[in-house]
Amino acid sequence: PVIYVKNPQWAFTQLLRLYGDSIAPRLPKGVDSSAIVHPSAKISPDSFVLEGVIVAEGAEVGPHSVLHPGSYIGRHAKIGSNCVLHPGAKVLDRCELGDNVILQAGVVIGGDGYGFVQVDGRHEKIPQPGKVVLDNDVEIQNVPFAGLSAATRLGGPDRLVSVPRPIDWETILLWSVLVIGVAGIVGLAVRLARQ
Repeated sequence: PVIYVKNPQWAFTQLLRLYGDSIAPRLPKGVDSSAIVHPSAKISPDSFVLEGVIVAEGAEVGPHSVLHPGSYIGRHAKIGSNCVLHPGAKVLDRCELGDNVILQAGVVIGGDGYGFVQVDGRHEKIPQPGKVVLDNDVEIQNVPFAGLSAATRLGGPDRLVSVPRPIDWETILLWSVLVIGVAGIVGLAVRLARQ
């Protein structure tokens, strides 16, 4: 038998959604004994905290979120529900992830950005005490997202934005966002919004 569909890639995606759980390995709910979790951290009993994960002071992890080996959740960071942090993903201090956020392996949210000002012929580092907030339904490949001088917010329902240039301070990417390519969240303020 042959099945014809208008969009084979979409049909295959739908099949994976239907049967993917049956072929994917089952994860153990709860916190693995090798994970390091600060006593003040709040982790939903419905989440999956796997081997070698570090969850710092005051951090929160929502229900059904999966933290793969080597993930790091910084102090007072917040992870929403149904999030997936692949191996080595890091959400640094005070950063926030909405629901259904996927961070691919090695992604760093809230890392120090490239911010300098020239003074008397030399470069002085600009302090970047801000935080990054990812809204719901955001997926990020291995792209460094800088810690900023002010809050940065990413998210909404379109899911595809290619960022070919640096962006920074009080940056807001609205609607569902998928950042593709090598892009740092640094530089001057830029707003990207659905046209």
